[in-house]
Amino acid sequence: MERIARQLRQRVPVTKIELVRNLDQDLILKVLKEIEPENAYYCKRVLEKLILFLEENGEEINDDMYEKLSDLLQAAPLNPTQTEVISYCVLSKPGNKDMNLKVREAPNVISGLGTTGLRTWEASLYLTEYLLNTDYCDLKGATVLELGCGTGLVSMALYKYHPTVKKICITDGDSQLIENLPSNLQLNDIPVESPKISISKLCWGEDELPDPNIDTIVAADVTYDSSILDDLVGLIYESMTQNNHGSTLVRNAYIAATVRNETTLKEWENLLNLGVQDKVWEWTIMEPLSFGGIWYPESTPEIRIYRIIKV
Repeated sequence: MERIARQLRQRVPVTKIELVRNLDQDLILKVLKEIEPENAYYCKRVLEKLILFLEENGEEINDDMYEKLSDLLQAAPLNPTQTEVISYCVLSKPGNKDMNLKVREAPNVISGLGTTGLRTWEASLYLTEYLLNTDYCDLKGATVLELGCGTGLVSMALYKYHPTVKKICITDGDSQLIENLPSNLQLNDIPVESPKISISKLCWGEDELPDPNIDTIVAADVTYDSSILDDLVGLIYESMTQNNHGSTLVRNAYIAATVRNETTLKEWENLLNLGVQDKVWEWTIMEPLSFGGIWYPESTPEIRIYRIIKV
């Protein structure tokens, strides 16, 4: 039942939620009431599917289910640019407490308003689970730079659930996304003025890094466009080779890449190989996670995490 509750909070399509007999109807109603102010139409669709499932299986149905569905009959779908608060539950290693994050996003927007950063993409979810649950990512005492932060999920997760991280520099090249970040931080009880956080616009190839002590770079879904790969690799190259004014050199980068276009990804890997030839770094594709709590659409392509390690 907790798994179904997590899926509801993440707005998994009702056709993808695996319903079971002997559902805790009170718990489902409780979760739907939490969601209703943000997306009443989704709640209506869940109840329609759930009641039909229970009826077909001869299960007794709580009267409150019918009453709530009656209340929601006039609910209409959100328009594509409307936002809602979506909750993501990151499962942790056995014996540890699950980690929850809230993000206000426009989940139906792909490239509306000139940006792809108004929704949380699967590579950000995957990178978040990876950084929080593997021993390969040594972030103890690290000053972390996130590139192309979008909704800010990765950085917020590091702040809340990776206490040994020293500082997180959250950046994006889109001013609108930078302006949206404080509200997402507040949703997760993260103080915007915390000395452990900085938020700034960063245009690759133009702006200097926001902190001289950055030693780790993280980024998700920043390799989809071949036109920006030179600037991305150039930034990583400079961060690992140029010691300006006593600054720290970056020693690790973790880049989550969704395999959408093999040609673009091959170009990315060819650029990484130039850094190998120059003996600046080595790179590897990390082993996939063996577990996870976040739901991914069945159509989600393979997601790879590239670790770039300074020689």
